[in-house]
Amino acid sequence: MKKGYSTVLGLGIDIVQISRFSSLLSKGDGLQSSYTRRFAQRVLHSKRELPEFEALILKGDIEPCVRYLSGSWAAKEAVFKTLDLEDQKSFQFKDWYRFKQNSKPFIQSDIYSKQKSEEFLHSSSHDGGVLIATVLRQKWST
Repeated sequence: MKKGYSTVLGLGIDIVQISRFSSLLSKGDGLQSSYTRRFAQRVLHSKRELPEFEALILKGDIEPCVRYLSGSWAAKEAVFKTLDLEDQKSFQFKDWYRFKQNSKPFIQSDIYSKQKSEEFLHSSSHDGGVLIATVLRQKWST
């Protein structure tokens, strides 16, 4: 746990219909299609998310792939909403990735994190075909 106090800089939320992502991943040849691959490359972090998504594709079960991609999309939309207008101009989905530290979910960008000393707490949940993601952007001070 960090020492000092935090200042909340932004709160973002996004909600998606999971079925939209199921439809996207069912286009053409489905999970193996070039459309799915290109879409995933635009949305997922190349080193921290894309390999895990590709491993899910190899298993051939569309549902885990849909959950993974829709969760990543919603989390990144929520991050975007926490950013200042200037930072939104350079925002790219593929620069951000989700991870856990001490069982707490976070989302970050290596590029953005080098420039600022901020952290982004992340939480998501899904039920009844809907997924919701929230992100809290905060800065720590001593």
